[in-house]
Amino acid sequence: MVLIKELTEVSDLQQIPGLEQAIWGNPDPVPTSIMRVMADHGGGIWGAMEDEVWIGFAMAMAARDENGWYLHSHQAGVLAPYRARGVGRALKLAQREWAHRRGYPRIGWTFDPLRASNAHFNLAVLGAQITRYFLDYYGILDSNLNRGLPTDRVFCEWSVDPFALPTALGRDRILEIEIPPDIGTLKETDLGSAAAWQRHVRTQFMDYLAQGWVPRGFERLPSPRYILSRI
Repeated sequence: MVLIKELTEVSDLQQIPGLEQAIWGNPDPVPTSIMRVMADHGGGIWGAMEDEVWIGFAMAMAARDENGWYLHSHQAGVLAPYRARGVGRALKLAQREWAHRRGYPRIGWTFDPLRASNAHFNLAVLGAQITRYFLDYYGILDSNLNRGLPTDRVFCEWSVDPFALPTALGRDRILEIEIPPDIGTLKETDLGSAAAWQRHVRTQFMDYLAQGWVPRGFERLPSPRYILSRI
């Protein structure tokens, strides 16, 4: 059975940097000292355990933008052998329940728009909505996951209201943005093609968002693609 728990003790927080390195291959994981500050000043850290083994985590901090305060989810990940078992969803639901109790109206986070599995999880499973596109958001990163391309990211927002329902798409007002099935493998086998995909997707996202189109859904078949509608 998987246990999800909020982490506040240093002894628990010290488990997270190693998890981060194992999940993404990050050479410079978030230090325990920073996580302690996040947890003490409006943010939270959650861990997932199974049979006393740490298998995943999520961390978030208090943040503010032009629309007011929100909870910014900086990282959330699960070890590869434990994925597709609902652990990531359990972590995010625990985070949402925590944010709801503390009065945050929404949770926001970034993700790589070229990664189909992340897009499906964030939009189709959780029901988050993409609102912005950032060019090379983090600059050059040397982790296994990010090496090779600029770190373009989309920013998505998720209502903490457990009864909130996604807005209906309306089939007469739909556009699509297709992405490669597996950008990780493509980067390893043909970095030039991966870069071309990124430029193409970047242009579409920035043009459509500027015109008022909103990515509200994601489909994996027959090929992975974002589904956009205009309010």
